[in-house]
Amino acid sequence: MVPLLATGLLAGLNIGALTAWGLILLAAFLLFIHWLHLKDLVQKGQLLPARIVSLKPLRIAAFAELSRGEENYPALMVLPLPEHALGRLEPRLGQKLSLLASASGARHLKYYQELHPTFFSSLYEPPLPYEPSFEELEEQQWFLLDEAIQYLGRPLRYGLHYLWQRH
Repeated sequence: MVPLLATGLLAGLNIGALTAWGLILLAAFLLFIHWLHLKDLVQKGQLLPARIVSLKPLRIAAFAELSRGEENYPALMVLPLPEHALGRLEPRLGQKLSLLASASGARHLKYYQELHPTFFSSLYEPPLPYEPSFEELEEQQWFLLDEAIQYLGRPLRYGLHYLWQRH
């Protein structure tokens, strides 16, 4: 009877250990898939310059070029910035951020009609390993962002503003 009980306990421990390892491997696999998904977003999306343009309510403006070809179709997207996205950082008016976004729209047009922000960058301390940095953006992109903000004036309304359609 005692050998049967001991064998049962050992078998139970092995099943428990196997279950724990299985859960650890499953978690590692899911994290790896999530990392690949975010890496894919970084590779397919546009890295856009953005600045905090309002503290109450907390909102940002990002400059995007929506062209599908050679013509210019500049746009400014103004959107809320969730406070939890800042973590422990204190938001400052004019603070540089970068925004990862993908574009979509009707294929027959020369420009994309929509911009889909997928990821706020440069908000985490320390940065995530796959996170693009606003330092990757060229000075010209920051200049265009600042010009677009001035062009639209204050207060900036939420939404995607097509700058080529404004007179």
